[in-house]
Amino acid sequence: MKIFFTILSFTVLFTNLVSAQELPFFSQKFTNGFLYNPSQAGLKSGSVDLSYQKQWSALERNVNNTYLSGQTPLMGGKFGVGGNIFNEKVNFFNYTYLSGSAAYHLGLSANSSISFGLAAEYNAVNLDLKNIKAVEVNDPLITNFPGYNKFDFSFGTTFKIDYLLIGGSVNRIMTLLNTEEQEVNNYFPNLFTGFVSYQIPLASDRDVLEPRLHYRSMVGQVDLMDMGLYYTYNNMITIGGAYRNNATFNIGAGVTLQNFTIAYSRQSFTNEYRSDFGGTDEISLRFVFNENLMVSNLGLNKPSKQRKSSSRSRSQSRNDSSKKLFDRTPKSNVKRPVSKNKNRLKLRNYKGKFKKMKKGNHP
Repeated sequence: MKIFFTILSFTVLFTNLVSAQELPFFSQKFTNGFLYNPSQAGLKSGSVDLSYQKQWSALERNVNNTYLSGQTPLMGGKFGVGGNIFNEKVNFFNYTYLSGSAAYHLGLSANSSISFGLAAEYNAVNLDLKNIKAVEVNDPLITNFPGYNKFDFSFGTTFKIDYLLIGGSVNRIMTLLNTEEQEVNNYFPNLFTGFVSYQIPLASDRDVLEPRLHYRSMVGQVDLMDMGLYYTYNNMITIGGAYRNNATFNIGAGVTLQNFTIAYSRQSFTNEYRSDFGGTDEISLRFVFNENLMVSNLGLNKPSKQRKSSSRSRSQSRNDSSKKLFDRTPKSNVKRPVSKNKNRLKLRNYKGKFKKMKKGNHP
């Protein structure tokens, strides 16, 4: 009984401090935190994302996360819709998150836009009784746990100009507005998120270097911040890493073939807890479709190919103008049509000469 109570207490503490619906590492790179920020729906393109994450391999009962996401732009990219399914299993706790999002993308100028998004979400936590091993099956900690579920809303916004992308969100707004102390709010606290990313073109626009910053603040927990750096070669190979302020470091790599991407990442502690917790492994799959044409010229979708095509069109126009300037036919060789007025003038001159000749011959 005492052992079971200790395990249960540790699980609740471990869930609140470490897990709490932790979006997989590479999924954040793919979607800019679409699980948190609904304004990302259909911003760049349509996509289907699937991630599986196994946390802390050294623990007897580790944490398993499964994340499925789908999104697509609509009406020429002005609108976007999407949905998320997230499941997290921590020991004998089972967390489920479902959400549906809608976003509006407004172009401000030729190279900037702003997006707004709203999401309706459902959260639930229950005990997975199949995985509980206890001496007393009728333990009150088991029988008295009711399970909790809650409907809520989230709001997010994203601003982009050229290669800079900035976004933020407020999640579980109803929990934020509800000042009354409720047990369900302890399991689903409100949170704030933000991110910044910037794409730096390299190697004649063939490659992209992208620094990224993710921030998350949840009530009752330590604020988390990820600082990452990614390098993408020719829109095919991506490698990168990120450091989190809770002394964890993550490295990963992804390969893209046409519209399909597969990625793997490994996360571990950098302090004395490294041997106790082990590492976290994640694999992510992504399929991209239906590119959003509103942002195709802002360096966000395949920047190298688009910038090369635009540079070719500009150079072609310069060559055409140069050709017109220097490839001119000399004026002496130009055959111009004779106007009717000149023909009449010649005819008058001829008649005048003819009359003079006539007078000279006949005095």
